[in-house]
Amino acid sequence: MNRFNNEVYEALINDLIYDSFYIEDRPFRGKIATIRQYSEIILRKIFDIPETEQVTLGKQSIQSQIDSRNNALLKNSVEIIRSFGNDNTHTKNVKSPTAEDFDKVIEALMNLYSYLFIDYFEKYRFGSNEIIMNTFSLLPPVIRNITLQNLYMNDKNNPAIIYKLSLAILKAQDKNTALKWINDEKEQLEKVIHISENELHVIKQIPALYDVIPKNMYEFCINKINDVNEILNNNGILYKTFEEAKSYYEQYGHINGNSPEIMEFNSIMNFCYIGRHKFGYPKDIKSYQIWNFRKINT
Repeated sequence: MNRFNNEVYEALINDLIYDSFYIEDRPFRGKIATIRQYSEIILRKIFDIPETEQVTLGKQSIQSQIDSRNNALLKNSVEIIRSFGNDNTHTKNVKSPTAEDFDKVIEALMNLYSYLFIDYFEKYRFGSNEIIMNTFSLLPPVIRNITLQNLYMNDKNNPAIIYKLSLAILKAQDKNTALKWINDEKEQLEKVIHISENELHVIKQIPALYDVIPKNMYEFCINKINDVNEILNNNGILYKTFEEAKSYYEQYGHINGNSPEIMEFNSIMNFCYIGRHKFGYPKDIKSYQIWNFRKINT
């Protein structure tokens, strides 16, 4: 039974997100201090800590739990937020933080969001549930990119990770960066096929089809990057931020079901969107869908 409850923290998160991101003229000092507070709630979510227990970034028991995960992304990101948070909370430091300082804190915050999903997909292999895999795409591309980069390091033969990571790089950055990653990983990607051996055997019996179908994930990703980039050039990016994605999350983001896998995923997604406002005008999401990756074996 989970001890952390999203609803208990909903009002506080609403305040912290508003103070961190939606007060236009608020100084960086105040924003950074508030993000430090919010990061403590994220750690509660990561480690399933109830409201009855105290949490601070520098608390020894919290540091011990962070160390036990043996994840550099988590450890380094908490330290960045803790360090900048300390500097901008205590009166000893009279120097105002810069926009660059704030960007470093935001980057660390994105890493903490990503770690929630890294931790989740280390329990439930990415791609084993097609609905969860595709609903994961309702997050900002930067979080998908960070998450999938980390998952790929330990699961390089997973075609779902490869496919979704190449798209996340494209959407978080650009086509050239995505193609560079694909080509840097070419030797590995050529070892991974996106269809079963039986399916490949059948296709080989049809020369016209075999000549055009991608034989491995390297060829597959090259084709899909070109297809998706053309859609983005014609229609524009669908969303890059929580604010731009929230309308789509509200419409498509809740998965029906009561299995532990689904309930935990729904809870993490809900947590990430608490307090986020909706910006922009939603586009037709169907015009951006060219292919949903099939379920893979665990």
